[in-house]
Amino acid sequence: MKKGVITISRGFGNGGHSIGKIAEETGFSTHTHEYMENCQRCAVAYEARR
Repeated sequence: MKKGVITISRGFGNGGHSIGKIAEETGFSTHTHEYMENCQRCAVAYEARR
């Protein structure tokens, strides 16, 4: 099964909070900006060791 990533900006007044709530209600995983940055750092470190 192919998976994708959807990013949502959470700037003031853009409706990102509502969209995030709908995503969680429909079974999509949601992650914070900090979580995604940590994943990126880990991926870069992994690639550097290969």
